[in-house]
Amino acid sequence: MGAVLGREFAYEMLRSIAAIDEPTLRDGLGRLVEAELLYQRGRLPRSRYIFKHALIQDAAYQSLLRRTRQQYHRQVAELIQSGFADTVKTSPEIVAHHYTEAGMPAPAVKYWLSAGERAIQRSASQEAIGHLTIGLAQLVQLPETPKRAKEELALHGC
Repeated sequence: MGAVLGREFAYEMLRSIAAIDEPTLRDGLGRLVEAELLYQRGRLPRSRYIFKHALIQDAAYQSLLRRTRQQYHRQVAELIQSGFADTVKTSPEIVAHHYTEAGMPAPAVKYWLSAGERAIQRSASQEAIGHLTIGLAQLVQLPETPKRAKEELALHGC
């Protein structure tokens, strides 16, 4: 589950989506830290964990079944959307990424557009192009409707 959250993740977020009790979660994380697969920064419950190496995170991520990964990404996106308003506002690309990986193009498009608009406001043109391009790629998965046409115009109009 931590690998779905990213190379670095907060205990608080993992605890919110993990389907295990807190003592088991703490024990499991402790064993991963002892095995030096994760580094821990800070004390529980405010600790953050970092995979020792990107390859370790990638191996953990790839070990999940595709359907399981998609479910986890959906849970993470919904958790961020409902409980971490600051992240949604300051980093909509994170929510967009999780919806994209969850195979949910409709909400992904909304957040890729928001991420593109934020990047344009910061004069980060290359970043904006990247976000909007991914948004367009997600958009083509949706049925052709007037709403989709409006979203496509918005993605091109940024």
